[in-house]
Amino acid sequence: MKTYKIILSLVLIAGITLFSACDDPEDPSKEKQFLNKLSITWNLESATVGGKDVTESFPGLSLSVSADKTYYVANPVSPIWAASGTFTLEKVSGSDLFNIVRDDGTIITVTELTENTLKYKFPYTAPDGRVNGVSGEYEFVMIK
Repeated sequence: MKTYKIILSLVLIAGITLFSACDDPEDPSKEKQFLNKLSITWNLESATVGGKDVTESFPGLSLSVSADKTYYVANPVSPIWAASGTFTLEKVSGSDLFNIVRDDGTIITVTELTENTLKYKFPYTAPDGRVNGVSGEYEFVMIK
């Protein structure tokens, strides 16, 4: 009887260890899911700064994001958007969203990401007034 209990205990421990060590490869991390959804070409639908429509200041702007955490901007408007760069993702506490941190240090707050829409905002302070852009919080709505 004692041998039976030992064998049963060993089988249970081995089973628990085996199942707890398995990772489901079909369940990507939240960051990977976010990055997969983000990684397409987005076209500008609208842009505002301080609530004022500035869409015409970004003609033909599109943002192509890749899973290797690089981006390319067609028709960039420097210094608001550079032509290309890299980024990292920063988890937003209590949300499935991530902030995008560009290689220039700009933190882009993603407020919505669906299959067809990307909404984000970030602050910009012009170094020399209006000559180099308009200071304020820029908000962009991009569509697939």
